[in-house]
Amino acid sequence: MVEEVKAHHPGEDEAVVEKFLNDFKLASIEEKAQMLKELKAHSAAAELSKKERKGLQKVYRHELVKRSHLYKIAAAWVITVPVSGLLAAFIYYAIRGMMLP
Repeated sequence: MVEEVKAHHPGEDEAVVEKFLNDFKLASIEEKAQMLKELKAHSAAAELSKKERKGLQKVYRHELVKRSHLYKIAAAWVITVPVSGLLAAFIYYAIRGMMLP
């Protein structure tokens, strides 16, 4: 996608677009969202077509999806491990209580 964007911007504009793409690649998730908003408002240093902006938006969404999967996995572990421990303790003490005279 990056090569396609660079091919559409020859000459002096190519350097500006290449710098923007490098900055986009190195930016955090929040900075990428801001950069995409600037592109849409045409206030960014680089001018990209709608198709090119959608390609960058797709990359941004893909990174967000990866992050949301990580949060779901972490939440599952935080919930299931203590609950299974409590359940095991309950079963242990229930069986122990039945065995007492």
